[in-house]
Amino acid sequence: MTVARVVADEFAGKVHFVDLESLTDPRHVAGAVATSLGLALKSNDPGLELLDLVRSQKLLIILDSCEHVIETVALLAEQLYQESEQVYLLTTSRELLKVGGEHCCRVLPLEFPPDGSEQTATAVLRYPSAQLLARRVAARAGSFVLTDEEAPLVAEMCRKLDGIPLAIELAAGQVAALGLKNTLARLELLKLAHRSAVARHQTLKATLDWSYNLLSDGERIVLRRIAPFVGHFTLEGARYVAGEPGIGTGEIFDAIAGLVEKSLIATRIDETQAQYRLLGTTRAYALEKLEEHAEVDVVLRRHAEYMAAYLELQRVALPTFESGEADNSSHVPPSGETPTRLKTPTRLKLVRMRCRGG
Repeated sequence: MTVARVVADEFAGKVHFVDLESLTDPRHVAGAVATSLGLALKSNDPGLELLDLVRSQKLLIILDSCEHVIETVALLAEQLYQESEQVYLLTTSRELLKVGGEHCCRVLPLEFPPDGSEQTATAVLRYPSAQLLARRVAARAGSFVLTDEEAPLVAEMCRKLDGIPLAIELAAGQVAALGLKNTLARLELLKLAHRSAVARHQTLKATLDWSYNLLSDGERIVLRRIAPFVGHFTLEGARYVAGEPGIGTGEIFDAIAGLVEKSLIATRIDETQAQYRLLGTTRAYALEKLEEHAEVDVVLRRHAEYMAAYLELQRVALPTFESGEADNSSHVPPSGETPTRLKTPTRLKLVRMRCRGG
């Protein structure tokens, strides 16, 4: 809506918002757009009729929540792009439309104070996530002044919430009612709630339910089975831990690609390989699903085997562990390396220490 206000003059006020969340039949997408424009469609081909009615106009159409009707929206967007010159579309979705003329702008989590950074109020409030939390608490409580004493609590909360604006908005309500210390002590990510929001934004769990229900069966399996990884992991790690029963290597790779496209897995590319990570909120949700499907024991066992086998392979290359001078940094095994079951014992202290980054 902020975008709509900023560009309203450029389109002479012809900016139209279409909320597709409650739409259950993809065939009604064109009709929903027409209704927003004040038009009535009468033909058996609503998409083409809509195109005929708007092709000569200059306007902006904002389509919100496209995920569940993505194919129909993509078809409509392609038609408008090919057949009109001044009709612009702005869509919000967890995945790309994959049509001509599309430009993607990813809405990333807000930057938050890293662990070990300066924790004064001035320093913490330099980060957008802390600024948002402070503003939303003030809006609910009437006033809010962050002190140096409470600044570390705000920093920790923003880290736990992964800098996700929705999560921060939801947490602010509890902070206004309970205070920072009490909220942080009882913070349950999936239970944060806001009654006045749209249904799928009332709780983080509702938001994740919405996304999870739109996944393929293979993507659901892989998402819950990679939940044991804390921090970054590789494609090979995902293949080993999320493997059989129920899904093969090719399906796992396709599922990982799909989850990245749908913004459920964060990714980064270093000099040698792609690395993947689940945000804390998504990981908490995936762990619940893992438990629901009674797969906790088998998947945690495979994760432990993977980490232990890799650490055994790397034991000689990690001399600091022999002297007990281990660090807590995240570790990602090299691409293409698939650990096998251990043939010799691995020190328990070593395994437990490194699994935190696995």
